[in-house]
Amino acid sequence: HDETCTSFWCVDEWRCARRYGVECIVVADLGQYNLRDMTDAVNALGDCGHLFAHRWIDYTDSLRFPSRKKLMALLDIAIKRAARPNANGRQVAVEQNVPGQVNDEDADGLVPIVPTLA
Repeated sequence: HDETCTSFWCVDEWRCARRYGVECIVVADLGQYNLRDMTDAVNALGDCGHLFAHRWIDYTDSLRFPSRKKLMALLDIAIKRAARPNANGRQVAVEQNVPGQVNDEDADGLVPIVPTLA
């Protein structure tokens, strides 16, 4: 939204996600904010173009259920991709305590996806 791109924490998380290869899925609250203003704010940051790697999910009160289905489908794809074996036939290990990654026993060692509200 209008303050997200000026938040040190949000921008730092996006930059860490880019640095460590963590995909970002943006859920845009179109009931409260203008999509053009949001995309202009992200573009103005200059180094967060990776937030456009996936089509943004439009969120409004009337679209909350279809939006949730789209988000869950993207998360499912990303989790399956992260769980695929690497070229040597081994599952890629997730480093512990890396910014932008969940350090949670319930994560089962999968690389997390960072859903971001813009």
